[in-house]
Amino acid sequence: MALLAELNVTKIGTWKDRAGEVVWKDTDDVVWKGSNVLFLSLEGFLGDHYWDEYIATFTPPQYSMAKGYGGHCKMSFGSLSVSPDTFEATLWPPPVSFNVSFFYTATTEGAKETLFSGVAYLAAIGREEITYDLYGEDLDADLLLEETNYDGDTVVLPRAFGVIQHQQPVRLADVGGKPTYHKAYVTGTKGVNWHVFDDGVDVDANATDLGNGSFTLSAGPVGEVTISGTGAAGTTLSTILTWACDPARLNQNYDSSFARAPSPDINYWASSQRVLIEFTSDLCSVHTHLTYINTNTQTLFLVALESDNGSRTLTEFDFFAVQYSYEPPVAQITVEWIMREAVEETIGKYIKDEDHNTFQKSSYTYGEEWDLKPFHNVRVDIDTMLSNIITNIHKPRMRVPLPLLGSLPVPGEKITLTDTSLRHSTTAVFHCRNITYDFTQDEIMVTGEGTIT
Repeated sequence: MALLAELNVTKIGTWKDRAGEVVWKDTDDVVWKGSNVLFLSLEGFLGDHYWDEYIATFTPPQYSMAKGYGGHCKMSFGSLSVSPDTFEATLWPPPVSFNVSFFYTATTEGAKETLFSGVAYLAAIGREEITYDLYGEDLDADLLLEETNYDGDTVVLPRAFGVIQHQQPVRLADVGGKPTYHKAYVTGTKGVNWHVFDDGVDVDANATDLGNGSFTLSAGPVGEVTISGTGAAGTTLSTILTWACDPARLNQNYDSSFARAPSPDINYWASSQRVLIEFTSDLCSVHTHLTYINTNTQTLFLVALESDNGSRTLTEFDFFAVQYSYEPPVAQITVEWIMREAVEETIGKYIKDEDHNTFQKSSYTYGEEWDLKPFHNVRVDIDTMLSNIITNIHKPRMRVPLPLLGSLPVPGEKITLTDTSLRHSTTAVFHCRNITYDFTQDEIMVTGEGTIT
């Protein structure tokens, strides 16, 4: 097993051979042509290159699931310390920043897996070590776009996810002297798949789809203009993740092989700006799914908590002392949502906000009480969502240290083990959620929920 690091630094002591090609020599007097990569390792590794044993310390990388019942498993890193021998005289003082990639292999260099790619930024120079802080790729795409509204203010443009009813679109600058509104990405044909209302009265006949994501009205509205329809991003968790992974957004490949089928429905009007990956994380958590990104293939995986994203069975020699625990009990989870309806009352026709709520109790009446956002407005689907969350959070948690051998476990992988160190032999079956890869200690710490018998 080996931890490898490629440092993309710039050699300043280069020269050209007779053909005019840039070359430089490393500390072993090996000539590299057109290269600016330093190959480092924790213990020295011979592959297609020799990876110098210059990594002194390396903060263990780890996946951390956003919430105890799902969400995005973020890969985080801390710092890298290398020997001063890494930087020969032509590179001294050490570069302030450079791109860096970390790999793990249990066999050959050709079989290495990418753990992390990002930027190293110089933190400290010492006699024994040079320390760099590590910064990963920023998944900082916003959920919503911005535009100038009718009043000249910069505002976010709401987006429909799933089926929405009587939501208020942003009014834009008039086109041809006519009131113009953003469609909020509802899709299909006006009057068939999406509709326009003025104080609850259908005014499709007065609306013209401009074909550029907006529509006009032939006359000024009497009251509140609203639209109903289905969002272009789709109606399910999986279709929305497909939309989110588009090159214009998260720019990831997408794999839903281990997602729940059928995928949970989503009906949500997004009108407040958020970081996209945080929004999708919340969507996934309330529907007891997780996501994680494999940087080796630039793929975002959507995994239902009950699914097996691979599996392994451990013998008593494959793991160290297991810790078993339970999260604090939850007595009740409550969700609230608003349905907007067109009504006619003594004051006339208008759009009325109808408050709805539901809750689900567990058998632990002395536990905590939670409030969650459902991202949905169908009670039966919300009840299923709450049932899944309550079931999951009351499962036992296992914390298992594993020796660093073979392939690395990933979020969603199922682990089965028999623990004979307890008073009675105990079988534990659980799924990986939080994973710490400690290469300096040759240990992997895995935690997750499951069953014990």
